[in-house]
Amino acid sequence: NTITLLTLHSAKGLEFPVCFLVGMEEGYLPHSRVFLDVLLDGRQGVPEERRLAYVGLSRAMKRLYLVRAMQREVFGKMVKSKASRFLDSLPDHLLRTIRY
Repeated sequence: NTITLLTLHSAKGLEFPVCFLVGMEEGYLPHSRVFLDVLLDGRQGVPEERRLAYVGLSRAMKRLYLVRAMQREVFGKMVKSKASRFLDSLPDHLLRTIRY
């Protein structure tokens, strides 16, 4: 009965009854750096980020919470956040939106 905080990279192969996958926003998942990598050296970072998202999604045995911020403070200014493109791939009947 403990909380375990880990990265998506270190979660591979593990399972938990309840998981919270936070930062489901463009710029976080997928990370903004993957777009720079594509520009600089042609690497295809988005498929790798999608694979990492799948690792996170598949760690939950009973319940999964996908969390995103509607806005964030960036360099002292409030900026609206855009939902991760990976959320669009999930079936609507499996999702429930809760706003605070």
